[in-house]
Amino acid sequence: MRQLIFTTFLTLFQCYSNAQISEGYFQFSIDVEAIDTAVEVRQQTAMLRDSKMELYFSEGRYRIDYHLGHVSTTSIRVDTFKNEALSLTTGVMGNYAYKNTPDAFGFGQMQKDSVFDVQLFDEHTVILGFHCDKAVLERNGVRSTYWYTNEIQIAQQGVQLINRDIPGFPLSFTTIENGVRIHYEVSNYKFEIENKDEVFSTDPPANFNQIKEPTEE
Repeated sequence: MRQLIFTTFLTLFQCYSNAQISEGYFQFSIDVEAIDTAVEVRQQTAMLRDSKMELYFSEGRYRIDYHLGHVSTTSIRVDTFKNEALSLTTGVMGNYAYKNTPDAFGFGQMQKDSVFDVQLFDEHTVILGFHCDKAVLERNGVRSTYWYTNEIQIAQQGVQLINRDIPGFPLSFTTIENGVRIHYEVSNYKFEIENKDEVFSTDPPANFNQIKEPTEE
């Protein structure tokens, strides 16, 4: 279940954007609902209540924090200047750090040809005061619905943030896969980050066990 949420986010947020905002922070609430009636699926989704994701970005650096209910917390930091990436995971099994390159984490160059079937709709909504339009992306039978805004445009150098098939910054997106509905929606944001060296640090903390491969809670 944890891997499904990670895969959902990393698949949907992959591309270079080309605009104005050089740094910022977005918090997304994550609602996980069992569509499948299987007891195991319902038990797993119940453990992920009150989940959220936090995205930090600055020129050449970014960080994604996943707070998966009361199960685990994972922070992924990428520094393209140093060509370093760090994953910190805290859970019932302890604290673990995994350090490698951004490519090893799957944040390398995205292929030029789209792997999605993209549909844009003349439908609109407002999220946190931003005008949003609707897009639906489909790949391998999995459909994902986005509400994106053109009022937020991020200037990044070598950092993958937004799927290039979406003509704007997504403030809400929903996908259903393996009997689970996952819905992300922005709940807070700001366009400056204090203590950037600390926020984007790729140095493993002393109280984390360093491992050779990433953990799976």
